[in-house]
This record gives sequence, C-alpha cells and structure tokens, in this order.
Amino acid sequence: MKSTSESEIMTGKKILIVENDVFTAKLLEKRLKALDYTVLAIVSSGEKAIEEIKTMNPNLILMDIMLDGDMDGVETAKQIRTFFNIPIIYLTAYSDDKILRRAVVTEPYGYIIKPFKDNELRTVIEIALYKHKIEKKLRESEELFRTVFETAQDFMFIKNLDLRYIRVNPAVANLFDIAVEELTGKTDIDFFSGEAGKHVREVDQRVLQGEIIEEEVTRPINGVMHALLITKVPLRDSEGNIIGLFGVARDITEHKRAEKVLKRAHDELESKVEERTRELRLLHEEKDSFISRASHDLRTPNAAILGFSELLIQGKWGNLNKEQLERVQKIKNHALRLNRIVSDLLSISRIEAGVIGVAKDVVNISNEIKNVIAEMTATIKAKSQSIEFVDTTSPTKVIGDRDSIHQILTNLIDNSIIYNDERVEINVTVERRGSQCIVHVKDTGIGLTKEVQRHVFNEFYRVTRVGEVQSQRTGLGLAIVKRLVTQMDGKVWVESEGLGKGSTFSFSIPISKK
Repeated sequence: MKSTSESEIMTGKKILIVENDVFTAKLLEKRLKALDYTVLAIVSSGEKAIEEIKTMNPNLILMDIMLDGDMDGVETAKQIRTFFNIPIIYLTAYSDDKILRRAVVTEPYGYIIKPFKDNELRTVIEIALYKHKIEKKLRESEELFRTVFETAQDFMFIKNLDLRYIRVNPAVANLFDIAVEELTGKTDIDFFSGEAGKHVREVDQRVLQGEIIEEEVTRPINGVMHALLITKVPLRDSEGNIIGLFGVARDITEHKRAEKVLKRAHDELESKVEERTRELRLLHEEKDSFISRASHDLRTPNAAILGFSELLIQGKWGNLNKEQLERVQKIKNHALRLNRIVSDLLSISRIEAGVIGVAKDVVNISNEIKNVIAEMTATIKAKSQSIEFVDTTSPTKVIGDRDSIHQILTNLIDNSIIYNDERVEINVTVERRGSQCIVHVKDTGIGLTKEVQRHVFNEFYRVTRVGEVQSQRTGLGLAIVKRLVTQMDGKVWVESEGLGKGSTFSFSIPISKK
C-alpha cells in the first residue's frame, strides 16, 4: 500500500505517452494507471505529440526515441523544448553513444531503458517531476531578480574575482552614458583614475575577503559630481566559496544638496533666533529696570498717603464726621490696592529674572498655614466668613522656601476671601501622597467654569464676577503662585464643578525625609 505522501505526489499527474510500439505503449499505460497516474493519450509520432500537447497540457511526456513520421523522438523533444515547458523522459531500447549525444542536447529529465520495471518507472517519473518543479521555481526567482535588476532606479552591478563587471543594470549604463554591453568586462580603473580608482579597488578587495561594506562617496562621473551611497556584499557559490561581489549604489546627490540647503536655513534661523533672544533679553532687562524704578517711585508717595490716611482716621488732627471718615477710608483702601499691584508686578518680574530664588529648607507646612490664617483672621471676620484648618497628617515637614510657601498660602486664601461673598466657608487641608505633601484650599463660593479653570493661572488673567464691570485684582496672584510652586518642584491645579459650587485650589511640594 502506498503512503499518504506518495499518493499525494502521484495522484492527478497527467502523462502523455509517445510510443510507436502499441504493445509497449499499452503495457506502459496499464502500469502508470496502477501507480495512480493519469494517462492523457498514446500517440506514435512526433507531429501528433505536438498537436496533442497544445490541448492536453500534460505534466510529463514519456517519449520513445524511435517514432513514426518525419521526426524521431530527439527532434520532437527539440520542438517541445522550444515552444513548451514540459519535462520529457526518453524511452529507448538503444543506449549507443551517438543517440545519447543527440538526446543530451534536448536536456531530458531522465531515461528509461526498455524493458523497464515498475519501481524504476515510478522513481524516474517522480525525480523528473520534482526536478521540473524546482527548476520552475528557480526560473521564477531568476525572472523576478531580472525584473528587479533591470527596472531598478538604483545602480546594480555584479563583478567577478578579477573585479570586472559581468552584469550591470540599465541604470548603471545610463550613469556612465555607455551601453550595457560595453560595460561588461571593464573594471573601475577604466572610469576612475588616481585615488578614486585605487579606493574602489581596495574596497572591492575587502569585499572579496568576506566583508560587507557600506560607504558614502562623492565622485565625478562624466564631468558631474555625484554623491553615492554604496553597499557591496560578497557573492558565494553553493559551497560557500566567494565567486565575486554584488553592489547596489543609490544616487543621493539631490538629498545631500537638500541637506546643505536645510542646514544653511537652520543656521540662518538659529542666528536670527539668537539675535532675537538677545533683543528680548535686553527688553526684559529694561522692563525689569523700569518696574523696579516705577515701584520705588510709586511706593514712596503711596506710603505717605497711607500714613496720613491712617493718622486722619485715628483723629490726629481732630475727629472726622461720618462722611469724611468714609472718604478717607476709601483713600486708604485705594492706596492699599496700589501697594498690592506694585508688589505683584515686582514679584513676577523678579521671578522671571531669576532674582527670587528658592531655598531648600525644611519647613513645617502646618505651622505656615496657621501663621497665614492668623494674619488674615481680621479680614475674614470683616466679611463674616469662616476658615478652618484640618491637618490629617502628623506635622508634615516639606522641602521648600519658607517665604515662597508663605506667599503661596497667602495668595490662595486671599483669593477665596476676595472673590466670595459673606458667610462663605473656607477649608484648608493637608494630606500626604507618596513623596508629596498636598495642600488644598477649598471654599463654598462662586465656583469656576471649565473655561476659566483653563486660564486662571495665566498672567494678567482676571476672573470677573457677574455684575462686576472689571475685577479689581491685577491677574498676577495665581501666576505668581504657579511660578513659585514650580520653582520648588511642585504642581498647582484647580478643581470646580461649576458656577455656585465652590472651588478647590491645590498645590504639591516634596516631603522632607529628615
């Protein structure tokens, strides 16, 4: 019984028998069918065989060398080999040298000497079919390689051990402006002289020693400079022996030219950026200088206004009536507002200029919160608001700048006081999250829309309450908070569910390990 693999190999294979001896042909047909082959037909002449091939498309032909008609088996095989891709096995009772020499020219896939045995028959047929299958795949691979080789835009070439071109594609011929046939047999010395030719030969010798080399070169070819990216690999035979080299070169001239243009544009842009940066730095320095001078010029008279206002309120030069007291109080409030504006402008300017640095001190955050709340108690009571501090952790020590932390807490709590109505509750809480201390300042006041939350930490952005013509704040307080928190390696953010639902401003700061 045949194995599954043998049955699969033989089943369905179509065979044409070309034999002028009817007895031999019928016997052969019977044995082939017993071996699970399909016999398409039996013909006795070469002419009839070629006619049948056109319609039957056999997988294999078993052909006697001696046939009826004008053509013998060898002549018929020549015709089949020329016009059809079908493997042929010769059937013959003769084995003389003259016949074999003629038969060899037709490249048969095997010989069966009459009389034959079944095992012999099957072995020769299967070897022929397998060989034909392999050759077909090889031809397909060669055709694919030829198509790629001939149509590639890159330059492809093959050299033998003498470093002579034995095959080049049309792209190479176009590069050298020479026919493909004229390139065959030449060496690079024919095209490159001096150091260039010497370099090519040295590189090729290294490839013939087994190296794979990729290099970028610039060479004049037909009077034009070309930048080429070249890869060369050794070619080996079936036993691993190096028999030549294969090379692929890509013309990167335009790419290199574009690189130069891009680099020049980049350098010019960098130069302009540096120049503009210097101009901005000068403008920034001038701005800082102006703010410092303006702050000094404003603080001096404003201090006098505040001082005299306070003396008038205290009745230093006599008691004021109710209307006079209210007007002097307004003067004092406006002077205090001006002080805050000047302080905010000076702070943001100094932070930007790097004048205000941050110390890496160990600070008890709970104590700082308590100190700020104590300083703002009078203001909170004046608006009938309440504030509560809840420390959910043991006394937490952080790494940061004490003055900066104080200013951050003051600005956040002051925001909750200023932007909310009476009877609003303010809660300050502290929690630990891994290596960070998180401080929350939460109020039950006006709340913030999503749009406002996106911009609230921007410089000069001011939240305007419904009914207000314009906020009386500078729009710098939260921007200062963000700068200071960032300098201490922390983050600041705001959360609010919307108008009328309160807000929570939070910031993080690293916890001290001491």
